[in-house]
Amino acid sequence: MAQGVDVGSVRILSSTIGVQLAFLVLFLLTGSAISAHGQYQYQELHDFGTPVGLSGPILDSSGNLYATTSLTDEVFELVMPGDALQVLYTFQGPPDGQEPRAPLVFDRAGNLYGTTLRGGAYNAGTVFMLSPSSGGQWRERVLYSFTGGADGGQPQAAVLLDNAGHLYGTTTAGGRYGQGVVYRLNIAAFPAAVVLHSFGATGTVVADTSGNLYGATYAGGAHGEGTVYKLSPLQASFGWAETILYSFTGGDDGGNPLGGVVFGPGGNLFGAAVGGGDGCIGGCGAIFELTPQPGGNWSESVAYAFTGATGANPVGPVTFNSAGHLFGVTTFKGAYGTGNVFELTPTSDGQWTETTLYSFNDILFLTSNGGLVLDGDGNLYGTYNSDDPAAVYELIAP
Repeated sequence: MAQGVDVGSVRILSSTIGVQLAFLVLFLLTGSAISAHGQYQYQELHDFGTPVGLSGPILDSSGNLYATTSLTDEVFELVMPGDALQVLYTFQGPPDGQEPRAPLVFDRAGNLYGTTLRGGAYNAGTVFMLSPSSGGQWRERVLYSFTGGADGGQPQAAVLLDNAGHLYGTTTAGGRYGQGVVYRLNIAAFPAAVVLHSFGATGTVVADTSGNLYGATYAGGAHGEGTVYKLSPLQASFGWAETILYSFTGGDDGGNPLGGVVFGPGGNLFGAAVGGGDGCIGGCGAIFELTPQPGGNWSESVAYAFTGATGANPVGPVTFNSAGHLFGVTTFKGAYGTGNVFELTPTSDGQWTETTLYSFNDILFLTSNGGLVLDGDGNLYGTYNSDDPAAVYELIAP
């Protein structure tokens, strides 16, 4: 069981949650912690007592928590305050979904949307919707079953919901090259997946106000170390144009971004590179920033390169608070060798200062496909998966 106290402020956007690469994420180590600041207090909200494969949580307007379990195939609600857990739905396997890994997303009507890695009509994964009904029950509908072919398969990332009733997401398999696609579903019509682009090892996507999509790939690009890309709708042809905004080298600039990208307060893109960076020998990973330039180009810079002492191998998504501070999680090294929660504070000269808020000291598997969520009082909520228990926890603001 995790034990720990005193951490700092972290917030993520539930609609921009990160892709879970099974060969890496399930074996990234993190755990319970001792904080450097003495400000926040750790509290375990629910101990499952066994591994269940928790996703990152999201909050509803009443402060209740929702997440999925990939090992027991459940969607649950944790009613706050307290630890009253209600299973909203249990997936049945093909032709129903199976093995949900990604965080959930709410629409304005209170419906939940998510993906399953497996299951569906072709056992290649699904996109599903859960709708509240009378008596506190929830009704599930499979919106789409991936075939594992040209339309993609094995989605592991959360979906992005726009105001027009479209869902956007990525898969880790299928497509033209067998390594995943970016897809769109129209909820209002009979759902059929439209493949926007096929390429390798895709992550989650975010959108700007013009409807362009942005994301990161773990591998590929000019140097094989991953990319940040943009997909733009072409009105005349009803297609989408891909632009590679940056190809990582795996050197000082970072490499292998994991968890997608998010927009910072100034409109720049930020993300976590698992590898590269010049903070330690061999590279301990970095937080990168992409800045738009005249003519449509983007420049890449490293906001912070981890040193080992400050942690290593960060995973996204990263996020910002209202003051423009960036927060995230590393999965290795730090004070106890198993990662930490960190804060990056912008300085007047355009640099960033790192503060370690929480150092993990137990052997747990990090839930990086979705991270921590912040409520209106500044309290933090997260999940972890270990080789024994899994739990939902709260970090109480002072």
